[in-house]
Amino acid sequence: MMNLIGDPWIPVVFQDGQNGTVGLRGLYERAEEIRDLALAPPQRIAVMRLLICMTQAALDGPKDRDEWLACKPRIAPESLAYLDARQAKFDLFGNTPFMQIRDLKADKYASLDKLDFGLASGDNKTLFDQSSVPEGRTHAAGWASLHLLTFLNFSTSGIVGQANWGRKFSGSTTAAPALKAAHLFLRGGDLSKTIWRNLLAKDDVDTMPNGTWGKPIWDAFPKSPDDRACVENATQTYLGRLVPLARFVKLESEGGMVSPSCIIGPASKALKFEGLPSYREPSETVVWNKAKKEHQPLCVSTEKHIWRDLGAVLALQENESDAGAGARTLKNLYQIADQDGQFDVWIGGLIPVPGKSAIVDDAVEWNLSLPVGILGEVELKSYQTNVVLADKFAGYLSSAVRAYLDEMNAYKDVRKGIVKRATSIFWQELDQRHRLLLKDRPIDDDWKFIVRKALEKGYGLSCIHETPRQIQAFVAGRKRLRLHELRAKGGKNGESE
Repeated sequence: MMNLIGDPWIPVVFQDGQNGTVGLRGLYERAEEIRDLALAPPQRIAVMRLLICMTQAALDGPKDRDEWLACKPRIAPESLAYLDARQAKFDLFGNTPFMQIRDLKADKYASLDKLDFGLASGDNKTLFDQSSVPEGRTHAAGWASLHLLTFLNFSTSGIVGQANWGRKFSGSTTAAPALKAAHLFLRGGDLSKTIWRNLLAKDDVDTMPNGTWGKPIWDAFPKSPDDRACVENATQTYLGRLVPLARFVKLESEGGMVSPSCIIGPASKALKFEGLPSYREPSETVVWNKAKKEHQPLCVSTEKHIWRDLGAVLALQENESDAGAGARTLKNLYQIADQDGQFDVWIGGLIPVPGKSAIVDDAVEWNLSLPVGILGEVELKSYQTNVVLADKFAGYLSSAVRAYLDEMNAYKDVRKGIVKRATSIFWQELDQRHRLLLKDRPIDDDWKFIVRKALEKGYGLSCIHETPRQIQAFVAGRKRLRLHELRAKGGKNGESE
């Protein structure tokens, strides 16, 4: 009824700008005609992880950097042959349903809508989804395929329902491995190049924590919750974790659609996907948390543009020092930079609600075209120095606004909002000008000029200075901006073109 290999379920955009939907066979057959995936951030990440997993399993490699450089022509034919030998394993229903447990049972069923983080389920309405009903909604099989894959990558922690697979599984569980991180994928001019650019060589995988190659989950699916060898492959190997069995799920067909009721239960405790330092997702950036004295994945935010973290995102450290390290595939960049010295990256992820990791707040993404020269140690350090400068003066701005509010005896309930408004204006100004930092020439004085203007705008628009008392408070606070530190050393202080 639905096979992920032959039936269409992946939205794409072709080179001519037309949108379409393809299955896995069509994707590999037409990879050079496809410009990009046409997916929201969590779906893009989940599908990219699936494609990387299948391609690397089909190639059984590449084993090293030299083999990676030569393997691109083999990707489509060997991936197609790999899929043709596994038709039954990619059926959404049947004897070996894709990423599901056929013998799964439950006393209480869940709503199929739960597979999509953007939908309300049951009788819980949301602002953008008023169509939910207690009994749930049917969905097309292609929709279910895409959202099942996404759900397994991004399931939140907390109570997830119940399931019975030999014994009952219920209660709380941990988050799926892709959830709490910013993910980076290199992009090419077509989907074939994009897949190729994101493959890791076996000798690169060997250097990762628990860097065992392993098998895709469908080639070593646990026969029971106690199938130790398959469980270890699923949770502790590179290929096994790329498409994670993070929840026990079973879908049912209903009149050509997928039934509104399904089984969603927590996985067994053995199927726990450890994070840092035990394991690292290859597309995530690792940063050092000074307060906790540990490495953590870099997280995305709706309030913070990714340019402010590019120093960490693009770091190429061989060993993950206190500074952390970027996505593992960044090492491929020296071989794949375009002739004009540019490379394209996609960065994005899901954002859980702060303090409530069981609830998804939003999703964000950025597409960046960057000069390959920025990967140099000196260039990246210079970039990061200028970001640190902006961070420092954002702190001065907050201090200046608070000093103004102290002089004005402002009420406590309005102080936080005014400080936030000032810093928001400051960062919005810099968000519009950050590409100056990517230019291949010294820009320190120009950047100081831009930071100074952003400071003055944020402070001036947030601190009213019309009455004598307001002007007095404004002058007192303005001293804390420390604008004298932003003067150019050479005497000239203005943006040059």
